[in-house]
Amino acid sequence: MKEAVLAEIDAWNKGYESWSKNADSFYTENASVTYGHQTFEKAGLKDAMKKLAETKDVKRVKVMNVLTSEDWLAIHYWNSVTEKDSRKTAIDTMTFFHFNDDMKVDLCFVNENL
Repeated sequence: MKEAVLAEIDAWNKGYESWSKNADSFYTENASVTYGHQTFEKAGLKDAMKKLAETKDVKRVKVMNVLTSEDWLAIHYWNSVTEKDSRKTAIDTMTFFHFNDDMKVDLCFVNENL
């Protein structure tokens, strides 16, 4: 599980196209991903992340901690967000992933704090 999540982070840092390709094997088709107050299935998540990539450069820069318990993984990391107007923000993020029997994510919760 940890290797899959770290590969997802690596794919994200290479850009939207790399992340989108990785998402095809990382998430189930009907994965439920709650990001803030919105919940997406995989297709909706990909659309939302494409729009995000068009306006911001987001890098997942520092993994603080990774915890696993049975089929759950929690990861605490920092995002660096650069707006197209060059304003930079750091975001403290905690994400929880649930992996199904095929080792794909079927449930995910993302919590960000500025």
